[in-house]
Amino acid sequence: MKILIVDDSMTVRAQTKKLLSAELEDSEFVLAASGEEAMGLLDANVFDLCIIDYNMDGITGIELAQEILKQDQSGDIYLCTANAQAAIKQQCLDLGIGFMEKPIDVERVIAPFKKGA
Repeated sequence: MKILIVDDSMTVRAQTKKLLSAELEDSEFVLAASGEEAMGLLDANVFDLCIIDYNMDGITGIELAQEILKQDQSGDIYLCTANAQAAIKQQCLDLGIGFMEKPIDVERVIAPFKKGA
């Protein structure tokens, strides 16, 4: 399983990876510090799961999610933010991606990937 974690905070990237790796062993993690960096990874990778921060310098998490969807990446996408405005939640619903406030809800994220799920 290949997981993309995009957040401008190195601490959040590391914590998210640690939380997910404890539950999803044998996964490959790809970390990016910006939406632009993540976009550069899309051509060479197919991700099963993308965890994306909303508020980053440059493109937003919504814009990155739109690009991932355009490239027909078939994995789950979650937008994570401390900024839980109704408009952001609605954008996620409109795109068909998950929304959650930070810190991430690991159980919710991993549920589709657990054995027997």
